[in-house]
Amino acid sequence: SKLLVGQTWHPFFGEVSPQILNLNTGAPFQAFSRAPQVRYRYNTGDIQLTASALWQSQYKSYGPTANDGSGNSRIQAPHKNANLPELALGLDYKAIGTDNKTYKVDERLTTVSYEGHVKYTGDKLFFAAKSTLGANFSHVSMLGGYAVKAQDAKTGEREYTAFRNSSSWINLVYGKKWKAGIFAGYMKNLGTDDAVSKMYGTGTNVDQLLSGSVELTYNLPHWKIGVEY
Repeated sequence: SKLLVGQTWHPFFGEVSPQILNLNTGAPFQAFSRAPQVRYRYNTGDIQLTASALWQSQYKSYGPTANDGSGNSRIQAPHKNANLPELALGLDYKAIGTDNKTYKVDERLTTVSYEGHVKYTGDKLFFAAKSTLGANFSHVSMLGGYAVKAQDAKTGEREYTAFRNSSSWINLVYGKKWKAGIFAGYMKNLGTDDAVSKMYGTGTNVDQLLSGSVELTYNLPHWKIGVEY
């Protein structure tokens, strides 16, 4: 339910008005008025009930012409000055689709990921390796994401499942002033546990990925110059 105290469209302007360019929106064939009012609206299912008490403001009923004492005539608006408001009751049936409704959902995608690593640093030798089993890992610039596994046709509420990816790399560097290094990485898309429809992520359609590089660098205090292929 909603309670409105303020100025808005007259109930006879209503929920249905023509879509035309002219500002009058169809007047005098279509009601056109905004009025101060107290409006209570109740929604249940596809039914909307509305009760309004309205007062006239800049849009007002015509009345007899009177003289204001200065010789100028003006049109009286007796309805505007009346103590009783205009009362309006309305009933609308709306077959509202999912796109026009707002739903609060509490569905969460919970994942668990694992990572193991090793590193050795010596006088001239550097060795490092890491292996990761990650789920929904696009936020750390790795391949992965999640997908929709089910959706409620009425509310649009979704259930999700994560893509799991296995990723490993190894890096070996030798030298001091001149350093030679190699890097190799391999990633395998392990997919999802469920059949899915819409997917969100990076490289969700990539089965596997292999990369390798070699480099040679010349190292001085505060400077490094190198090439990599």
